[in-house]
Amino acid sequence: MSTESRVIIVGAGPAGLAAAEVLAEKGIKTLLLDENRQPGGQLLRFAPPAAGRESLYRNSVGRKGRSLLACLQSSTIDVLTSAQVIGFEAPDRLWVDAGTGGVRELRFEALLLATGAREKFLSFPGWTLPGVISSGGAQLLIKGSGVLPAPEMVIGGCGVLPLALAGEVLKNKGRVQAVLDESALADSLGLLRLLPRQLPRVLQGGLGLGRLLLAGRRVRHRTRIVQARGDKRLEEVVTAGIDARGRVVPGTEREIETGSLAMGYGFAPNIELAREVGCDLLFTPDKGGWAVRVDECQQSSQALVFAAGEPTGVAGGNKAALEGAIAGLSIVSRLKGRPGRQERRNLEVLQAGLQKELRFGAFLNRLTRIPEAGYRVIPPETVVCRCEQVRQAEILKAIGRGLNTVPGVKKATRCGMGICQGRTCGPILTEILRVHPDLPDAEPALFSVRPPLKPVSVGDLAEADV
Repeated sequence: MSTESRVIIVGAGPAGLAAAEVLAEKGIKTLLLDENRQPGGQLLRFAPPAAGRESLYRNSVGRKGRSLLACLQSSTIDVLTSAQVIGFEAPDRLWVDAGTGGVRELRFEALLLATGAREKFLSFPGWTLPGVISSGGAQLLIKGSGVLPAPEMVIGGCGVLPLALAGEVLKNKGRVQAVLDESALADSLGLLRLLPRQLPRVLQGGLGLGRLLLAGRRVRHRTRIVQARGDKRLEEVVTAGIDARGRVVPGTEREIETGSLAMGYGFAPNIELAREVGCDLLFTPDKGGWAVRVDECQQSSQALVFAAGEPTGVAGGNKAALEGAIAGLSIVSRLKGRPGRQERRNLEVLQAGLQKELRFGAFLNRLTRIPEAGYRVIPPETVVCRCEQVRQAEILKAIGRGLNTVPGVKKATRCGMGICQGRTCGPILTEILRVHPDLPDAEPALFSVRPPLKPVSVGDLAEADV
């Protein structure tokens, strides 16, 4: 692998691949890094042939993804998988942990952050029991290995995630016991206002709903998972209806016997690398929370750093691919000078398409937004930080002592100090503080970041070639 690449792209999902395609066409030496064993990201993940599953390249994102993956055959594109960026040495140098290859320092003339997003959660008693997983984790098993998490399962959360996972489970001959959605049916119908641009998504959602109805199930809207019970693993899920303000309606509690529960509450942009290199951020709920601030060319506040895809706001694969292509063209202009007439025309077309996808993203994030009451009624005994076993009672006690910021609560309780470095509990804690009735309205704060940004062995650090 060459270490003299002019451009480094972090993340080989739709955004990173779209940028790589543009750079390959212009003959610019590029290094594409990804934490997974194969490029494609979560949207383009597929089961190995041995699993006997159909290709996932059926929708528009999948078909485009297949063509993007073909660009990796270019001689100007180097690909390094199972690699993590763990920090920056300078504005033009980063550290990458390549596993058996050890830690290396790489230089770049331009950097594109296409680091994707991660799932958000709502804590409830029992959510750490074996048998309770995220909807993304369930899809990872199904798409990546062709394995169902369990023969039958309950699926809950809000937005499009529960229905999408239910479709995957049914398609793979699993049984869906119940689909629970905190949002109202009228909220989901808001997608119709985005027609005709979003017609494929409407049809895809209708297909999933039809498959569910044929299986004798329907989506139970305005229904929350309030507890998971079990001795050593999940045995039972307690659900309850919620009103328009997200408050549990007394007397609507219902118990479902099950050994598997999948939950999904939307996504939060992965912004740790952007923060470490000094990029400006903005907090916008319609983008999933904290996101990287970029201009119309996807350039961040740092001259050498561009961002595309979910780090700039959660909106799906089409938006990510468009932003990746825009970033690719912008990087070409930075490295090779003023773009020609055709490049400018291509950029205008991409930016026009992007505006439509951003409207869909805003709808998607509003659909997955948990009402304030959901965070206000987390029971005191509930674990919020899984790594450090910090409970809601400890967080509320810290707030009562006047610690009303994310860093303050972290220092007082160790919330966010575990191996995931707050990637799971951070958004939960942010919302707990944001909606607390005794705290003043203020822009949410963030956990601090410092290298190494991901777990790395001491041996690799000791032998680092930096």
